[in-house]
Amino acid sequence: MNILYEDAALVVLDKPAGLSSEEGVPAALRQLWGQPDAFVGVVHRLDTGVSGLMVFARTPGAAAALSRQITQSQNAYAVQDGRAEGKPEVPQFIKRYRAVIAGGPDEALPAEGTLRDWLFKDSRRGRVFPVSRPRRGVREAVLEYRIVKTAGEMSLAEITLHTGRTHQIRVQFASRKHPLAGDGKYGSRVKAALPCRAVACSFCTRRPESPWHSRCRCRRVRSGNRLKNNAFPLGERYGTIQTDAEIYAVLEREIIDLTIRPGSSLSENPLCARFGAPRTLIRVVLQKLQENGLVKIVPYKGTTVTRLNRRIVDELIYERTAVEARVLRDFSPRCTPEQRALIRRRVEAYEALAAMESPDYNKLYEADRALHGTWFAAMDKMYLWSTLQNAHADYSRFRMLDTMTTGGLAEVIADHRNLMNAIERCDLAAFEPLVERHLYGGIRRLGSKLTEEYADFFEPETIKIMQIVPRGTRRFKMPSALLWASQRKII
Repeated sequence: MNILYEDAALVVLDKPAGLSSEEGVPAALRQLWGQPDAFVGVVHRLDTGVSGLMVFARTPGAAAALSRQITQSQNAYAVQDGRAEGKPEVPQFIKRYRAVIAGGPDEALPAEGTLRDWLFKDSRRGRVFPVSRPRRGVREAVLEYRIVKTAGEMSLAEITLHTGRTHQIRVQFASRKHPLAGDGKYGSRVKAALPCRAVACSFCTRRPESPWHSRCRCRRVRSGNRLKNNAFPLGERYGTIQTDAEIYAVLEREIIDLTIRPGSSLSENPLCARFGAPRTLIRVVLQKLQENGLVKIVPYKGTTVTRLNRRIVDELIYERTAVEARVLRDFSPRCTPEQRALIRRRVEAYEALAAMESPDYNKLYEADRALHGTWFAAMDKMYLWSTLQNAHADYSRFRMLDTMTTGGLAEVIADHRNLMNAIERCDLAAFEPLVERHLYGGIRRLGSKLTEEYADFFEPETIKIMQIVPRGTRRFKMPSALLWASQRKII
């Protein structure tokens, strides 16, 4: 392992093939420095079989700064590729590779161009597959390439990554019948070491928001060239430590919207590097997530995101159906014209978000909460509403899974319209069946996917399919307190 540049904030090295970038390199650096507890921030990765230039942070501040640059670059490439809207920007963190591929330029792979694919990662098989359309678990992969030279049955390709997907280069070239030489996993006839190497890694050494950033001549490191003397280390001027509440809000949202999948592990070191926060602060956040049922901490083993419990989801839907129908029956006769107008605006706001080409599911989720919270607020039942919302570790993720995967937004919109019309007609008998249809819609729409495609999202002991059964034959009994209250008509 050849170190090309090192200072108090970062280290640039030439990673050899066969050494893991996430565990092997940090361990080797700590051994080289003689510091078993030294901070080594992994801000980007190379496959174990790939060699080449890598940048590692030596302080949480440097890790956070480099992570921001990588995020900025991903966003800039997304705008450049037409995958997102926004103002075009120059990427601040650029990764280039050279790889030996089978064959030469042909109809499937011209001499230069851009490759776009939808890739699905099968964690159980340890492979990545190209698929024809986007769906849950599928991510778009984009790269630029240029065939530099062709000799016999091999060609040398120069590649610039726009996205950082697992095995991206290997899969995208193999899908066009040009696998990397030696890559037996993805179709090469010759099994050998992967001839793929990261040859250039460019990143900004000054704060992007600085007024003199664009005029700085020493802001780049390329192919291991040393930083100029007037380029200050990244970790010295970045106050990136956030409060535990801010970090908690980010992780909670990512768990709820399934960006972090149920059953995933949350390691302290990557979180420290991501947020530029000390380990003690990260532990406070993880403890709070555990208290709210979003993660499970096992001493000496680690932290994992909790899986959904289907029985709890069904019981929560059952409870909310009974409570919300009663609140609507009390609210409808007292609904004022101003409240009707507010409900209409919130219904229309949800429809506007759902009509977008790429809906923001987090905004849809919040718009739905705002709509349903209207009648609870009008009846001064906000404690009851907050109680229903706080039991969100399972139910909220189930709703997000339904919204993102079933394409049932049109049905949800129709349910909202029907509820709004029933309120305006003061049709008290309609509320219970309408609320029941609306809240149980996710189970109906997901159907067999609950046990097939998304079985790993749920606890194994609750794998039995949830079904909607006729009224009066529910599998779950109404909680005794709720039953007592309903019989005495106090809710």
